[in-house]
Amino acid sequence: ELRRRQIMAGNADEALFDAVWELQDCEALIDDVATKVSDYETGGDAPSFDTHYFHCVDQLLTLRKSTANLSKDLQRRRTTSNRRNSDINSGEIRADGMAADEYPSLDYLARLNARLQHAQANVVGAEQRWNELVDKAVLYEQLANKSVPVPAIVPVVPTDSFCVK
Repeated sequence: ELRRRQIMAGNADEALFDAVWELQDCEALIDDVATKVSDYETGGDAPSFDTHYFHCVDQLLTLRKSTANLSKDLQRRRTTSNRRNSDINSGEIRADGMAADEYPSLDYLARLNARLQHAQANVVGAEQRWNELVDKAVLYEQLANKSVPVPAIVPVVPTDSFCVK
């Protein structure tokens, strides 16, 4: 069983890296949206947006900020290199389907929100699978080495509600 867990570790590690990469891709796309909207608000040439549009952008940015608080292990898995799936400065049409000079539509913001939520869920799930795998591997290793710690015995202390007279 220990050997099986060690073999599974490679797949779990790759899945965790992929989940962090996807989250990072989503964060970069949201940062692009924030930059475009910020340029508009500071006098850029853009179509007229209503307050609902800005509310959607604010919700997206709030959700994006919540991903910044990853554990230290996940933060170490982040990279500073360009995204795998789309490069902001390459060509007229990016891999996310939006033209480089186009302002994001409400539909695009909704798809980006769903993609970010999915990426966040994937990171949490992959991290939980990784942690479970590591914990089980440590236990099986201790069993193989016959060094399993003895569980502590906790004495039962009677209380008034415990002992009925």
